Amino acid sequence: MKLSVMLFPFQNGKNDMKQLVHDLAIAGATALEPMESRNVTFPKEWEVIYAAAKDEGMTYSCYDLGLNLVGNSDEDRRIVLDKAKRGFEFSRNVLDCPLVMIPGSKPAEGMSNEDGRKIYGEQLGKAAEIAKDFGITVLIEDFGMTPSFTAHSAHCIEVMKHAGPLPCFTFDNGNFLYAGEQTRDAFADFAPRTRHVHIKDFVVAPENGSKGLRSTLGQRFVDCPIGQGITDAEWTVRSFQKMGYDGYFSMEVSSLAWCVNALKFCALIR
Repeated sequence: MKLSVMLFPFQNGKNDMKQLVHDLAIAGATALEPMESRNVTFPKEWEVIYAAAKDEGMTYSCYDLGLNLVGNSDEDRRIVLDKAKRGFEFSRNVLDCPLVMIPGSKPAEGMSNEDGRKIYGEQLGKAAEIAKDFGITVLIEDFGMTPSFTAHSAHCIEVMKHAGPLPCFTFDNGNFLYAGEQTRDAFADFAPRTRHVHIKDFVVAPENGSKGLRSTLGQRFVDCPIGQGITDAEWTVRSFQKMGYDGYFSMEVSSLAWCVNALKFCALIR
């Protein structure tokens, strides 16, 4: 099993990143998943991560390039495709990583979700054409930050139909729940086109709590150790293994202890 760790929860200017990378390697991770925005915000940390990963013999499972492909105008969309191209260059030439995920799109003010998804898909297809020249596959995920836009499988399918055949999918086992959908119900539609998998877990927050993102059903979810929540984490890993998936399972957790436990948890699933 190929195990990876999403870096964004740890890039905050407070952690010893060299030690973190070492601890993740010892725990069984063979790859990292960096996020462009965190690398820009904390460039010194990124330098340490990059050097430490090289020392540990780690690779990169996916590069997360947060961009709003919809924007507010044709000029916005032209500019963002230029940014995407620079991201593809970085992913190929610096990371030697063939997968780039582009989350972060949303409808412009006054634009319907349907129109936004159409533009998103069309721009995603254009980005994928650019990425092809770098030997890169572009991915989208069920994105929990915009639960009524692209967290439900039906909405992701809509985007990908507009995008054409080149883009593929990051299957996030938790984010479907933000759209009121069970993970198992989304699996069949996306498994064949999945090239990357995020593993997370959470529980429903107390009604009087203020933490956690709110779903379209009004529930708030808060993180918990993988395997102790409601996201079908074990079922997801096992289901992809059964179908012969050979990509990475990337842990999305908020603490080193949880991350180490998550890596061990997934490694034991057969």
